[in-house]
Amino acid sequence: MSDTILIIAQSARMLAVSARRGRWQPVVLDRFADLDTKKNACAWRKIPVHQNEFNARELTALAQEMIHQYSPVGWVYGSGLESLPKVVEEISRLCLLLGNSADSLRLCATPERFFPALDRLQIAYPETTWEQPGNLTGWLAKQGGGHGGVRVALSPYALAGGRMYFQKRLPGNVFTYSFLAGKRQFFWGAFNRLYQAAYNAQQPFAYAGAINRAELPAGIKKTVMDYARRMIETWDLRGLHGLDFMVTEAGPKVLELNPRPGAVVGLWDEDWSDGLLTAHIQACRGEWPVLPKAGPVRGLRVIFARRTLIIPDNMAWPAWCVDLPASGEKFGIGEPVCSIVAEGNSVARVESRLQSRKQWVEKHLAQMELGEMLI
Repeated sequence: MSDTILIIAQSARMLAVSARRGRWQPVVLDRFADLDTKKNACAWRKIPVHQNEFNARELTALAQEMIHQYSPVGWVYGSGLESLPKVVEEISRLCLLLGNSADSLRLCATPERFFPALDRLQIAYPETTWEQPGNLTGWLAKQGGGHGGVRVALSPYALAGGRMYFQKRLPGNVFTYSFLAGKRQFFWGAFNRLYQAAYNAQQPFAYAGAINRAELPAGIKKTVMDYARRMIETWDLRGLHGLDFMVTEAGPKVLELNPRPGAVVGLWDEDWSDGLLTAHIQACRGEWPVLPKAGPVRGLRVIFARRTLIIPDNMAWPAWCVDLPASGEKFGIGEPVCSIVAEGNSVARVESRLQSRKQWVEKHLAQMELGEMLI
């Protein structure tokens, strides 16, 4: 049997690293084609994007090319395909899908279907309406099919045209419950806290990193785990998922379910002897994965460009920088440049390390010389 696996995602670096840990041969399609992804992929192609979205035709053509050339045993999708269930269907006709079907993707990416489905499962979520409130204060404008918070705004005028819904804005942090499932069985789960970007007034809720081993009350954890089990049993979910939620006085309230491996894969991957991607594949096949050993607290922060810049040839990246751009790559204001990682024996210590490392990278990016490093 082939050990080649096709990975398609907005950012595929974590999945490619995990594939290598499980002795798979990853061939990759993603948006960034950063140095770390290229290093871990046996082959790669960069997917063109327009306004943060994949082009369905170009993505399908690239996938067909990779499948024809490398004959992977299966394929896995990460973020970026939420609005493209037809592409998932087309690729799955050519290569075995190791993950949730296009129908499951549609359910989770279509608010008109997802929230009524939560009602039937008696799962709580923030107050939601399809009509624009007369007073927008305290409401968020959202669109289905997004990823990483890019279709969430304080005003409907900040979003592109299309069907919107409005949801009460809740105070506090956003968490995600990563869980592994297959054949209506729950295998594993873990809690993470997400960071959101404040770098861009147009995208204040964009994903900006995460920290694992989130500290939450036992009652909140129990309720979220119960929510996940209801979804698994009713929707026949398969593989890795991310259940995003916030905590209120009345308990946890679900924001969305990402029915695919998410951005926190790298925070847990080293705890698994063969990597989380292998566990994902085993779960999709209905096999019980070998469960992980205990590991340290880990965190990741995304570094965004504060001004338009070009990466210089002499940029010295510390070992704790990942998702590294190539020399000469250009970035506009608000675009992700790289990520920083840290680990330690407590959430507080890891957050402190992330903050100091974030400041170091931002300082060095800001010190780039005019003419040589800036556009």
